[in-house]
Amino acid sequence: MHVVIVGGGIVGMTLAAALATEPQTEVTLCERDVLGGGTTSASAAIFMTQQPRPEASDDAVRKLSWETYGPLVADGALSFEQVGRLTVAETNAYAADLRDAVEPLRELGYDAEWVDADALSKYGVAAADHEGALYTPEEGYFDVDELVEHFAAEARAAGAEIRTDEAVVDVQTDDAGVTAVETESAVVNADAVVNAAGPWATRVNDFVGVRTPLRHTVGPILVVEGADREVPFAVFESKRYVRPVGSDGAYVGKYLTDYADGEVRDPDAPTDVLDDFHDEAEAFLEASVPALTDTTVVDEWVGLRTVTPDGRPVVGESAVPGFYLAVGMSGQGVTLAPAVADVLSAQLTGGDHDLAEPMTPGRF
Repeated sequence: MHVVIVGGGIVGMTLAAALATEPQTEVTLCERDVLGGGTTSASAAIFMTQQPRPEASDDAVRKLSWETYGPLVADGALSFEQVGRLTVAETNAYAADLRDAVEPLRELGYDAEWVDADALSKYGVAAADHEGALYTPEEGYFDVDELVEHFAAEARAAGAEIRTDEAVVDVQTDDAGVTAVETESAVVNADAVVNAAGPWATRVNDFVGVRTPLRHTVGPILVVEGADREVPFAVFESKRYVRPVGSDGAYVGKYLTDYADGEVRDPDAPTDVLDDFHDEAEAFLEASVPALTDTTVVDEWVGLRTVTPDGRPVVGESAVPGFYLAVGMSGQGVTLAPAVADVLSAQLTGGDHDLAEPMTPGRF
């Protein structure tokens, strides 16, 4: 069986690494740019365990991903900076929801706790205008380049062919399903095609007439340096966040993952961090994260997230036989990628997976 994967971000790379070890399975991955050059490279690379509204099925997917990541971190093959996560409430209603999440998260095995507003200064967050926060210590971040390179090396070692700078321009089909992928330079015969194209997923779907509810949200990031102390990964109710970088730096960004916040955008259109976000970030840090008030912006970029109506990815075979989806990670691609790879590997090799149902394309 020959499987062609479209997209060389973290989702495509973990899938290539998993599939290439399967007997009688040939894997080719086509990436339009460099590996990890799309949303993956623009991400904060956080592994998220915390759910403000815990669901056991979603937690099981996270734990499945950590079954891949955990041993690699323990062996030193991947670096992982464990920094914890604060989810900060700015209204009484959201604070009540977060308090209600503490016990369910503990039942799932996490050291969740509620942090009162007057204790937020311990984490570098202002007490004023905040109602408190949900805290879990398990969250952390990866080196995104190291992450992609590791799974690319695993895939190549297992026999996968990885083609970079090779954009897919069409997916060919007949009455029985997919037959080939056409790139800018070749036609690659295929028994199955996996759309793992991140922000380009809607375009790849269009090649075969598949309609999946996907939208893009813009994720600006400013990199600041000169903090007087380290801060945790903190996500605010207003959808802004900070993530530490080293001992005196941080990412400052917007975490827009709701379908209502999105629209279908051209992923090839240039996108710059707008002056409005610089102003917004400065005011946000001054009011909410005083530990970062006197920092200096040293870098910036914008990524595009691909989001779904229910916040879960779309994973599995589409209505077109042999055309599979691994799309709509909704801001959690690094967290979910190994689990998505496990689910799809099982399906592509003739089996099934007990975590597949909540992610199935047929739910829309």
